[in-house]
Amino acid sequence: MDIKSTVLILFIIFQLTYISRYTPLALSEQAKFGVPYEITIGQALLESSGGTSDIARMNNNHFGMKCHERNCSSGHCTPMLDNLEGRTSRFRKFNTVWESYRAHSVKLSTEERYASLRGLDWRSYAYGLERCGWSADPEYAEKLIRVIETNLR
Repeated sequence: MDIKSTVLILFIIFQLTYISRYTPLALSEQAKFGVPYEITIGQALLESSGGTSDIARMNNNHFGMKCHERNCSSGHCTPMLDNLEGRTSRFRKFNTVWESYRAHSVKLSTEERYASLRGLDWRSYAYGLERCGWSADPEYAEKLIRVIETNLR
């Protein structure tokens, strides 16, 4: 087996491990907050590379959630390079992965910006996230849908 095949197999194993570990949490969050579990797991896979990105490992931030507060308390966020925007942004820091999942659920279920998404199926929700400006990536919905279809369907 060549190195490329080995890397691909390891990547698939990491993805499956992530999915099996966090799907129960995503289902619990769906029951409490109404965010489709497919969106939660799909975004976590996309935004944090299944928990392996720097922001996920250093900040327990599995959703690329930024800090927009002007006066953060110490330890609330970390300045890091935003690869998509090509500049440094402040990313939220969480004590645990669970806190990251909860913050994601609360954000999507309570912020007015995302009110139009409530009650939608996962595919419509993905397009809605793009319309609401979750990401600066103009292809965000399609990427998210591909991740969900590849890993959860």
